[in-house]
Amino acid sequence: MEEKTIIFINEVYIDLLNKSDCNQNILKRVKLINRLLKEQYAEEIYVLSRSTYEETMKELVAICEPQFKADVKTQPGEFRNKVIDNINTLFGECIIDSQMIKGTYDYLSKTTHESMIKRLLCDLASNEKAKYATECNTHFVLCTIIYIYLCHLYKDNKVLEFINKLFIKGMDEMFIATFNFLIKLTPAEREYYKGYFITQRDVKLLNEKTEEIHNAILEIDNEIHEDEPIYNLDDIDRLIEENGYKDLYHKIILNK
Repeated sequence: MEEKTIIFINEVYIDLLNKSDCNQNILKRVKLINRLLKEQYAEEIYVLSRSTYEETMKELVAICEPQFKADVKTQPGEFRNKVIDNINTLFGECIIDSQMIKGTYDYLSKTTHESMIKRLLCDLASNEKAKYATECNTHFVLCTIIYIYLCHLYKDNKVLEFINKLFIKGMDEMFIATFNFLIKLTPAEREYYKGYFITQRDVKLLNEKTEEIHNAILEIDNEIHEDEPIYNLDDIDRLIEENGYKDLYHKIILNK
């Protein structure tokens, strides 16, 4: 169910990109990643995800600092830092902060390293218990990239509430998938796998609070989100219907 939920969110997000005045090159890349996800081309997905994220950072910098001129010596991290400097200008009311911008970049840099790619592909091919959680994470990587861009494109639009609530739902589902996989492992095994997951803060928490998690899952969930805005997700079904995605929800989640 977790993977289906994130797949649904990505389909909604891509449709919202289609309806916006977005960079068409970024849109094409996102659609290609989404297609590769369905065909399970893991190596190509991570490499393309990194380049798409960097392209998104460049696009956002061109909007907030049009006077900035990049050249062959400009490092990708410079665009990321300029986006962080202009967070309040670029985005509406959402959960994007410097940690998300930097953490996503650091994660994609690490997972596109040759040694990590080889290890990840090997586990996907031979380790069934790791495969599901890793595939969920791969879908959520795309979700995170699109979310950041949508929060700019829709920053003054009431649809932003829907975009935010979908992302929070995706975070919760990703945590469940990560939790169900990692809780069965030893601390040493968790350390080995944590580099695979974009939600590494959750992995760190699992390592620190293994015993508490068995007895107080709700307490752990509250702690994970204690520094984020509180969104009431009770009306997400209403928002799905109001925004015209009820049929898509039934198709992907309920197989109707």
